[in-house]
Amino acid sequence: MANVPRGHHYVPQVLLAGFTATGTKTGRLHIVDLVRRTTYPSTPAKTGKEKDYNLIEIEGVDPFAIESGLLAVEIEAPAGLAFEKVRRGGVPTEEDRGRLLAFMAMQELRGPSRREAFDDFTTRLMRQTMAAVTDSEEMFEAQRQRHPELQGISREEALDWAK
Repeated sequence: MANVPRGHHYVPQVLLAGFTATGTKTGRLHIVDLVRRTTYPSTPAKTGKEKDYNLIEIEGVDPFAIESGLLAVEIEAPAGLAFEKVRRGGVPTEEDRGRLLAFMAMQELRGPSRREAFDDFTTRLMRQTMAAVTDSEEMFEAQRQRHPELQGISREEALDWAK
């Protein structure tokens, strides 16, 4: 675990590199912080990231699988090749266009505001499901028998949480 990435980018370095003069991850960016009303220099490597942003907590699954595998290997590296071709004036092939479309789709899903909206949706769905499950004592008891994680939780506690 010593060599795992901890700063996970929601704005990938491969994309930010295109906004530098050198087209590299170490090139200079000029950041405009609208909240603090300030500007400052940075690099793609230091920008648009958060510690453990893509960390997953599923038993038996590598916690860095999304950052190190899916994003780095499956999405960003192939898109980076296509971006580089376009930067050099090349025409993207059908394969390049597929890589760029996959990259764009992932970008649509990975930002903080999208994650927050998805979390809100998930919470609402879970609350509605719990409200249905707690509709009657019999229904709740049947669910408690099927789901050990509900042991020790009363129907009233589940109803309170659902509300």
